[in-house]
Amino acid sequence: MGMMTGNRSGNTRIQANLKRSGRRHSMLLIIGLLFVVSGCGIKWWYNQVDYLLRFRVDHYFDITAQQKDFITRQLEKHLVWHRYEGIPVHMAFLTATQHNLADHVTRDEIYWFLNQYREQMRLIVSRLSADSVDFLQLLSPGQIDYFSKQLREENEKYEKRLKLPKSERLAQRADKTIKFLDDWLGSLTDSQEAEIRRLSLALPDNFEVWYRQRTERQQHFIRTLRESSSKDDIQAALNQLLLPPETDSRDSSFNQLADMVLTIDGMVSSGQRQHVIGKLQDWIDSLNAISRTASG
Repeated sequence: MGMMTGNRSGNTRIQANLKRSGRRHSMLLIIGLLFVVSGCGIKWWYNQVDYLLRFRVDHYFDITAQQKDFITRQLEKHLVWHRYEGIPVHMAFLTATQHNLADHVTRDEIYWFLNQYREQMRLIVSRLSADSVDFLQLLSPGQIDYFSKQLREENEKYEKRLKLPKSERLAQRADKTIKFLDDWLGSLTDSQEAEIRRLSLALPDNFEVWYRQRTERQQHFIRTLRESSSKDDIQAALNQLLLPPETDSRDSSFNQLADMVLTIDGMVSSGQRQHVIGKLQDWIDSLNAISRTASG
């Protein structure tokens, strides 16, 4: 894939970040970046979306010039749609989340957030589904093999993690949770950090189950690409691969997570709560600026 002119250093950084991320491998990946980026602003990432997509799809499928042209043409119309129709939906979700966070959250609000997050993803997958399936049907057997190899290489890091002692995996998870919350809350106190670590360590270690489900979805998707020419079959396998499962309020995993969130919420100071709301507002403002650019 050729580099876009005039932004060589920025694109090199993008490549490095995407190689480290190693997660979603469709058009959804790019829109999903809106909800995980930090450091560089949302608007900066959004303006690179065409390059990001082509680079990532090429990473997984080693695409041909014809396939690259197909992606470029379809992406242009989808970005227009997203600026006019998708962004307002994301902004409404973030605004409602701000409202819920203004006071102590409830279990019902946590349940709402998880399912609304899934709905944000479903919106994008649904919009891109027809073109995504058309692209997947353009793949040669060799490209499907290449895709399978890339997934195996990505999974190696998870297999290494599986070999770690359970206590080490739990400690790593606790460290990541603390780092995430420290960023979002504008720094944790020593007592908050200690309590969050205790809560995180008490959650079950579901990594083995998560990894097994991940590889099962991947294998089913690859089998479908190899064995079926049905658009419906490919679409169903793609949805299963990309969309998180719906949250069941009766599920023990959800309730354990909700208990932890509610406990942390009870420890948050008014200043920390305002810090979270302010970060969400920064996202809303950035998305609004992107939307206004489209209208202008």
